[in-house]
Amino acid sequence: MSRVWRTARRLLVIAVLAVCVQDAAPAVAHPLGTAEVRVRVSGVDVEVALTADAESLRLKLEALDRGTGQPTPMGAVTDPRARAVLARGTTLLEQIDLRSGDIPVTLAIEGATLTPDGQLTVQLRGHLRDAAAAVTWRTTLFLGSYPVVSTQDGEAERVEWLQGGQRGTALMVTSSEGMASSAAGSTATSTTARGIWRYVALGFTHIVPKGLDHILFVVALFLLARGRGAVLAQVTAFTVAHSITLGLSVSGVIALPTTVVEPLIALSIAYVAVENLVTTRLSAWRLALVFAFGLLHGLGFAEALGGLGLRGLDLLTALGSFNLGVELGQLTVIAVVAGLVAVSRVSPERYRALIVEPVSLAIGAAGIFWTAERLL
Repeated sequence: MSRVWRTARRLLVIAVLAVCVQDAAPAVAHPLGTAEVRVRVSGVDVEVALTADAESLRLKLEALDRGTGQPTPMGAVTDPRARAVLARGTTLLEQIDLRSGDIPVTLAIEGATLTPDGQLTVQLRGHLRDAAAAVTWRTTLFLGSYPVVSTQDGEAERVEWLQGGQRGTALMVTSSEGMASSAAGSTATSTTARGIWRYVALGFTHIVPKGLDHILFVVALFLLARGRGAVLAQVTAFTVAHSITLGLSVSGVIALPTTVVEPLIALSIAYVAVENLVTTRLSAWRLALVFAFGLLHGLGFAEALGGLGLRGLDLLTALGSFNLGVELGQLTVIAVVAGLVAVSRVSPERYRALIVEPVSLAIGAAGIFWTAERLL
C-alpha cells in the first residue's frame, strides 16, 4: 500500500508540473480574472460591459442554446470568434438578470470588441424604469467568482465579487439628485480606515462563506493531526505560500490562467483528503505539499484583487488587508471545526474512525467532483 501511495504522489507531482509548465505565462500575462462585469448608470440609462474569454463564452452559449433565439445585429463586428458569440446573443441575454428594484431591465446588445489574447467584451444597453430603485445584477454565465464594477456619474467605482449564479447586493441606489449609496460588501479603492476594513471583509468573505473549496482544504489540514503544533505548522506553510503568490499575481509578476488554477485547487483538496486516509502522522512531505498547494490557492485568491488596477500604496494596503481577512477566515474555520470536535466528545481511540475517515472521504469526493467540473 505504501509503495502504491508513493508512486501516486510522484505521478501527481509530475502531472501538476507538466500542466503548469505548459500553460504558465511569462512575467506579465493576461490577468487571472477572465470574467468581469461593468455596470454604468447615467440617469435612467444603463450600460453594461461583460468581459470573458471568447472561446469559453461561446462553448457555454452553445450548451445553453435552445435554438429559439432571434438573430443578433452584428454591425461592424468582423472577428469570427466575436461573431460566434453574438450569433447566440439571445441566449446570452437570457442568462442575464439586471433589475431596478423588482423590475427586470431589458438589455440590448450594442456591439463587441475582442483583444488579441481572446478576451471578448460585449456591450449592452438598457433603460431603468425606476430611477430611485436599487440596481442588482445576476448571471448564470460564469462558474467561478468574478467582479461586478458599478459606477454612476460623479461617483467612485464600487466592486462586488459574486460567485457563479449568485445575485449581488444592491450595486447602487439612484435618486433624482444622482447620488448613490455604496453597496454592502463592495470595495472602495482607498487607503482610508473604511477602505482597509472593506478589503479585510473581502478577504474574510472570500473564505467564509463564499470559499467552500478553501474551507474544505483547511478542514482537511486540521483532520490529519489536530494537535496545536501540527495544525500551526500546516497553516503556517499554507499562509506563507499563498501570501507569496497572492502578492506576485496581483503585482503582475506571475500569471496563470484560471482554467489551470481552479482545477488544480480542486485536485489539491482531493489529494489532501485522500492522504488523510492513508497516513496518520504529519511528515515533511505533507508540509512541503501543503506549501505547494498554498502557492496554488494564492493564485486563486488573487482573482479577488487582480482586476482592480491597484498601484502603489493602494496595492500594498489592499494586499495586506485582504490577506488579513483571509487569515481571519481560515482561523474561524479551524476554531469552528475544533469546537465541533470538542463538543462531539469522541475519544482519541475512535476519533479517526468516526471523524477523520468519513469527513475526509466526503471532502475527497467533493474535490474530485470539482476537478472534473472545472476541467469540463
